[in-house]
Amino acid sequence: MSDLTPISPESAMTEKSVLVFQEKFWSLTGNSGKVYDGEGNVVYTIQGKISITGHRIITDADGNEVAQMNKKFLDLVRRTCYLGDMKDGKKISIKATDLRNITTKNASFYRGDEKLGRVEGGFLAKDMKVTIGDRVVAEADRKWLKPAAFANCDTYPISIEPGVDRLFIAMLIMAYDEMYADNNN
Repeated sequence: MSDLTPISPESAMTEKSVLVFQEKFWSLTGNSGKVYDGEGNVVYTIQGKISITGHRIITDADGNEVAQMNKKFLDLVRRTCYLGDMKDGKKISIKATDLRNITTKNASFYRGDEKLGRVEGGFLAKDMKVTIGDRVVAEADRKWLKPAAFANCDTYPISIEPGVDRLFIAMLIMAYDEMYADNNN
């Protein structure tokens, strides 16, 4: 398994692609949302459940459960999330970093003890860049004032380089959002 495809090698595209996140803000069942391709077709659905660990199940366009995310239980300082497929929910860990730096919101992600890369974001966690090794593989930029912000959902595009696991990138952004944007800290 390549560093560029740690969860779902079959989700990698041969050309640059775009995924569009649409996350519900105030959901009684926890954070949930949909991920669309550039043509507006649903690629993944995120099903959030109210739980101490913020458990999320990701289903593909056909409704098959393909991945999951959990926050580390009682991890008040480090902010760690686990990402994985349905067989192994802890294939990848993502941990908040640079917590003393108030101008950035960053995280590193690991397979076991091996650091694969990082997610770097701005002060309010509204823009982000995903790097695997030395290569920037995905970028997102959320706009502050947009019509969707007033319709109970946050919508933003993520551009993903060719050969990169799109499911993994979607999960990284979801975990990053869980660590920073949802907590507003």
